[in-house]
Formats: sequence, C-alpha cells, structure tokens
Amino acid sequence: MGFILEQQAHIAAIQSKAEERAALHAAEIARVELRLQGVDLRLRHAIRLAVQEARNERKRRRELDARFELKMDQLASSQLVTEEKLQRLVDKIDKFVDGLQHPGGNGRPQ
Repeated sequence: MGFILEQQAHIAAIQSKAEERAALHAAEIARVELRLQGVDLRLRHAIRLAVQEARNERKRRRELDARFELKMDQLASSQLVTEEKLQRLVDKIDKFVDGLQHPGGNGRPQ
C-alpha cells in the first residue's frame, strides 16, 4: 500500500510539473501570437504603402511619357521647319552661284 501511495505522489508531482510547463508554454504562445499580430499590422501597412508608391510611380511615368512625347513632337516640327528653311537657303545659293556662272541671269549671256 505504501508503494502505491508513493507512486501516486510521484505521478502527481510529475503531472504538476507538466501542468506548470503547459501553462508556461501557453503564456509563451500568447506572447508570440501578440508579436505576430504586430508584425502582421506592420506588414499590411508596408504593403499598403508599397502599392500606393507603385501607383504614384506609374502616374509619374505616364506624365513623363506624355511630356516626352510632346517635346518629341515639338522637336520634329522644329526639324521640319529647319529643313524647309535650309532648302530655301540652298535654292537661293544655287541661284546665286548660277548667276555668277552665267552673268545676265536666266542663263543668257550679256
């Protein structure tokens, strides 16, 4: 009978230690879950900011592309005007040179 009581006391001590450890583990799990909630909130906030920044960047790129296209159109127009003016200058120079080569104009000798 004494052996049985001794074994029951030993088992009760082991069970008590197991319950203490279980309580410690439960408290640690609660702390970890609380920390995970904080991480989750920060992660959601970071993702929200990243999405917002990506949208802003796309908007900036579209605006820059539009301004670039406008400047390229202006440059192309300016180039056409320059080419037309250059062609008129070349035509005038050709006439001037022809006039020097053929005095009297219209290719008629004087």
